[in-house]
Amino acid sequence: MYSVVVTTKDRPTYLLRCLESIAYSSILPYDVVVINDGGEKLDASIYSSLNINLTIVNHDDSKGANYCRNLGVSLSKEEIIFFLDDDDAVISDSFESRLMKFQESPNVGLVYTGIQIVKSNELGIVTRTVMPKTVECYEHDLLAVGNIVGSTSRVGVKKSFFYQVEGFDESLACMQDYDLWIRMASVCEFRHDNKCGVLYTIHENGQQVSSQYNKYLVAGNYLLAKHDKRFNKHKASRKFLSRLYYKVASSAAPSSLLTKLQFAAKSFFVNPNMKSLVLIFVPFFILRKTMSII
Repeated sequence: MYSVVVTTKDRPTYLLRCLESIAYSSILPYDVVVINDGGEKLDASIYSSLNINLTIVNHDDSKGANYCRNLGVSLSKEEIIFFLDDDDAVISDSFESRLMKFQESPNVGLVYTGIQIVKSNELGIVTRTVMPKTVECYEHDLLAVGNIVGSTSRVGVKKSFFYQVEGFDESLACMQDYDLWIRMASVCEFRHDNKCGVLYTIHENGQQVSSQYNKYLVAGNYLLAKHDKRFNKHKASRKFLSRLYYKVASSAAPSSLLTKLQFAAKSFFVNPNMKSLVLIFVPFFILRKTMSII
């Protein structure tokens, strides 16, 4: 058995889609914990037709995604916890395929899947798939290559290992998933199911955290200091800085040409790479037409 932790705020239509996808799973969870982070109050009776054991916690004020996920884990009943954002959904065998990977070894503490990308205005059309990557050493590649695991909705964890590294860092406004994976890689084994089990929603209005470039800059510098010894051990500081500057540049591109150029140039000069060079010279609207995610 397993539990699912869902975070939400004022997106009732997405939340219903999310919960329905859980209810259609080939193996049902023991419980589903929904943390409503300061949104309009939710009543569990609305979802009574779904065949799931549902707990809803309503916060009067927003406390942040990290706090909500940590609370959700503490309230969940099972050792294996899957995370899901309210605007994402799972295919029917997603939980089952990842549960099987946990059974391979007692040292497996994190299992992830790939994603099928959909747009908020066309939820029924998959625009791109991203398969999970096979990695020999997660502790190294998370630092040297980047967030190879992906977003929180792709991941299930064992509660014991989650608590061993003290869960999500509640001081982070973004990149909290990446930070947790770095810490968990030092205490347990990772696996993936070689599938694309999550429907990941890209919002056409640009209101995802990924579009808020200042938050990335602050969080990135915080992580560089927090994991300084790890980055130095794997000689990955320059690569991380280059990726951070690229992310800031690509996130700023729709709203600030100057910021895009400034940080794309920084990314290239810290660690020369083709992606940053392209971002410097190719107008954003052209890139947007050829890429599902910037």
